[in-house]
Amino acid sequence: MTTVRKHKKQPITVGILTVPNEPTPVIPWLGPHIIIPYDTPTPELYYSRVKGLIIPGGDTPRGKKHHAFLRTIIWFLERSLQPGEYFPILGICLGMEYLLYAIGGFSTLPRYEQHDPVPIQIRLKSRMFNQFPLEYRAAIQAQGIIPQDHLYGISPAEFLANRHLALFFRITSTAKDKDDREFVNTMEARGLPVYGIQSHPDRQAVDPGFLPFFMSELRK
Repeated sequence: MTTVRKHKKQPITVGILTVPNEPTPVIPWLGPHIIIPYDTPTPELYYSRVKGLIIPGGDTPRGKKHHAFLRTIIWFLERSLQPGEYFPILGICLGMEYLLYAIGGFSTLPRYEQHDPVPIQIRLKSRMFNQFPLEYRAAIQAQGIIPQDHLYGISPAEFLANRHLALFFRITSTAKDKDDREFVNTMEARGLPVYGIQSHPDRQAVDPGFLPFFMSELRK
């Protein structure tokens, strides 16, 4: 049964999913938001109260997926695909990795370690990057200004070799890990407001691009 959301005229509220064994997520730039337990038995109650979902960063042991966390993410993904729905979902770092798990069907991800800001190579135009201020878009490609803090990821070749990922998402940018290997840094769903960011724009003092774009998606 499809859950009908009734908040169109209410203030925009976003859901933030908790991460297993991590403190309650804090994202300073957010306005009204609701914390959603990763293992909630009633995700439909939260879905009716929020306009979109953020899956934040965090740690998982040895890059293996946490099944209750993944199950809740898949629940929200499936509801977002219902006809007539516009429910933006943003996965940040670990959150992006779990979108890879959910759509690609992986049991683990390969190691692509990076803990330093590195330049981003934008591969093609996208809904997200098209709305960035031109100066900021140029800066993130020329300089390492966006924090990275991850052990795992996926290369463009590995991404495109997975039929489910290649059909659902487009690779919109890449970056290099500590061993100079290329990994997928951002992705967006084809025709759907589902986005993944391997880096951490949420840790920037000022972010004129990534997170303001997602907030604009919530207003649609």
